Amino acid sequence: MKNRTLALYAAMAFLGALWPLGAILTLGGCGTTAQSVSYQTIGSLETAVLNANASFLDSVVLGKTPTNSVPQVESAFNEAQMALHLAAVLASGGTNAPAPAATAAKANAFITTATTATK
Repeated sequence: MKNRTLALYAAMAFLGALWPLGAILTLGGCGTTAQSVSYQTIGSLETAVLNANASFLDSVVLGKTPTNSVPQVESAFNEAQMALHLAAVLASGGTNAPAPAATAAKANAFITTATTATK
């Protein structure tokens, strides 16, 4: 159990280090929305989830989104993160492995929740 916990924390640290790359790619400009992109790897899905959460929190801080939506959205974010991290730990390819359908569905549900809350 201790080794799995350590592996999970290592995966979380690695995935957390990927968010600057996602920010750079997002700032570089892309003609598609987060919902329309087909994600193929756990890592790219993780980047999309982190970007959606950052956009949501920015919207809250700027006063564009009511703070009463934070608990629901952040709960969905935590669930998506746990699913992604677990998938990365269990996959033989780590974050480069194809995202399992259930994990992709959970991540896409979060992205939809975060995007809807900011409108």
